[in-house]
Amino acid sequence: MATRNRRWLPIALTVFVVLAGTVVGGFFGMLANLLYGDFYWNPNVGLVLGGSGGAGAGILWSWLMARLSLQSGGGRILLAGIAFGTIVGTLDTIFVHVGLMAVSGIWSLRFLGTIPYYGIPAGFATGLVCGLLRWGVVAWMRRNPPRESSAGTPEAGA
Repeated sequence: MATRNRRWLPIALTVFVVLAGTVVGGFFGMLANLLYGDFYWNPNVGLVLGGSGGAGAGILWSWLMARLSLQSGGGRILLAGIAFGTIVGTLDTIFVHVGLMAVSGIWSLRFLGTIPYYGIPAGFATGLVCGLLRWGVVAWMRRNPPRESSAGTPEAGA
């Protein structure tokens, strides 16, 4: 049973992180949409851009966190989760605003002012929560090491 859990637990965490990134990115993208006026053909451009950027941010965050060694301490995992979350949250904010500028035709660097108020805190908070979850997954995997298969031994009936 422990071997199967070792397979699905990191996958479940990745799915959760991508879903969390999609929801958080979509929410803030929807708010960012208000800065550029109404789009008569699709008022949910910010929602779609933020959600897709958030999903990409979740995938990037998961990939970066998977590069950490399983032997890393909990503090390092948590700090990396926060740092990577802040970075990908900022990248998602830039992605959303560049997309909204392209769609609306309003080209301005005023969106840079939203990064410290929305992109960084959203990435920080999401990175903190997902970093804590990653820490828990790694701790669980350390406490439940894979068991060696007993196939081929006389006791296994082979």
